[in-house]
Amino acid sequence: MDADGKAVENGYNETVKNADGGTITFPIITYKESGTHYYQITEVKDEKPAYQYDESKYVVKVDVTDDNAGKLTAKVTSVTKNGEPVKSEDLTGAVTFTNTYSASADLELKAQKSMKVEAEQLGTFEFELKDADGKVIETVKNDEKGAISFSKLSYTEKDAGKTFTYTVNEKLPSEADTYVYDKTVYTVTVNVEDNRDGTLKLTTKVNGEDYTETAMKFVNDTTKVTISKVDDTTLKALAGAKLQVVDDQDKVVEEWTSDGTPHVITAKLVLGKTYKLVEAEAPSGYEIAEPITFTVDADDTKNAVEMKDAMTKSKTAAIEITKELKLNDALAGAKDMTFYAALFADAECTIPASDVKALEFKNASSSTVTFTNLDLGRTYYVSETDVTGKAIDSGMTPDEKVYVPVYPQGQAITVTEDGAKSSITFENQFSEWPDGFYKIATLNVTKKLLGADGNALESDEIFYAGIFDDKECTTLSTRTEKNILTLDLAGGSTVSESTQAVVIPDESFTLYVAETDAEGNLVDGTDGFRYAVTVENGNVLFDENNLNAEVTIINQEQPEATPTVTPEETITPTPTPGTSTGVKTGDDTPIGFYMALLFVAALAIEETTRRRRKKEQD
Repeated sequence: MDADGKAVENGYNETVKNADGGTITFPIITYKESGTHYYQITEVKDEKPAYQYDESKYVVKVDVTDDNAGKLTAKVTSVTKNGEPVKSEDLTGAVTFTNTYSASADLELKAQKSMKVEAEQLGTFEFELKDADGKVIETVKNDEKGAISFSKLSYTEKDAGKTFTYTVNEKLPSEADTYVYDKTVYTVTVNVEDNRDGTLKLTTKVNGEDYTETAMKFVNDTTKVTISKVDDTTLKALAGAKLQVVDDQDKVVEEWTSDGTPHVITAKLVLGKTYKLVEAEAPSGYEIAEPITFTVDADDTKNAVEMKDAMTKSKTAAIEITKELKLNDALAGAKDMTFYAALFADAECTIPASDVKALEFKNASSSTVTFTNLDLGRTYYVSETDVTGKAIDSGMTPDEKVYVPVYPQGQAITVTEDGAKSSITFENQFSEWPDGFYKIATLNVTKKLLGADGNALESDEIFYAGIFDDKECTTLSTRTEKNILTLDLAGGSTVSESTQAVVIPDESFTLYVAETDAEGNLVDGTDGFRYAVTVENGNVLFDENNLNAEVTIINQEQPEATPTVTPEETITPTPTPGTSTGVKTGDDTPIGFYMALLFVAALAIEETTRRRRKKEQD
């Protein structure tokens, strides 16, 4: 251009681009003669988005001089910017274009509020948006539909490359109320990137996951306390109890009568506050329970209050349990064995209703225990147990012989009134001989009295039956519990009495029954005995398979004339050492029966020793 700023025809005209560092370099200009030249430099607007172009106009003056020695020198002598001189020591670098770039983006965070139970009315709650330092940026409220909206967060190109962190939480009230607030704190991160087109890319995460408008959910609940009234033993729900919940000022907050279902108190009790459950009146047959103090927790599962009522106790009622030992349905005894039994409150025998009691067998075939301090009106269930009180369907002796409890009378007993005594008998059935066990044989003797005419004769007389070990009936048996049975007609014509004997494995023996006096002397055919005696089945064989015997002694009245017995017809046994003539003297206890029990014990010890030796040999 010329000095007046007008374009020179066919003058220098070049368009270049700046380098990465911003340097702008035009091609070299070659001069052929001295003179002054003017150049105008401006920025070309190519309409790149988001840029504000520099509209400055620079005029550069170049003076070309000749040293008259064949050399030309070009020098920038002045630079003006928009008509104003540019002062610079190095005018070659005085032309500078400054463009302005801008980019922006906005983010509006949203969340959602709801109630845990949809049917419950949604209240208005407050929510906070905080920066990374915990400073509250904004507090907002949800609308009637539960929508939560924060104001826009704005970012510019200056934020590019940065990550911003925020938290969003529900603001808790200064004082507790009947709501359970959501204490969730969401962490929001926003990473800012420049798209270099005037826009910014915002990568937003909530707790590490991609942000959506429903990513932050706050769910509130109302306080709920569930109250149950139950039987203290069965834990079954009870109806008919009048209950109240009172606060720390003893003001009734809620009251109702139990109906056999849990009672739920919703949105009435303040979170964290302590209340008391009071029973004003107990159901019929139950005692009033002690009050229960509880504190309302945010967790509904921790707000379950169970009040247990005990049934009215009987001071005098009792349940008597007897257990018998049976070996293949035959009564058996044990030298020394302990079993256990207990009462339960349910038919399945899973709810204990008493302590465990030991049924001890010491040379016995049965054992009895008694339970007291019972609940009036409760139905108890009897069961054999282990030592811990767990009901069992089968058990095992120390020598691994299996037994099964059998309840011929059932297992249920109901305590109906104070002072009542109930009893039940059950059995342990064995199929194999356990060590230390024996069978019990039962001998039953029936006395029948006939008149001379052969008809039944009633009488108050007392007769006796002796049980002997020998056929000649000279030695009273030592095997039976009683070897002389008293047969008291007591005004009747027939009477029966029984005794027991011990039978050990692989043993058999015969007992002999005869009419005797109270001392065990034979009376049939003796002077003064006016009855003819007939003994039916008088010889009794006992073994482990034959344990019950019936003997009948028939006495028929004879005419008043007493027959004469010649000396030849009278048998007088000759006593020998170690035998008896049938006459008892001194202690009449059949010690042989108890010696048999001791013999059983000895066999048990011997068998145990034998097994131990066998194991050692193996």
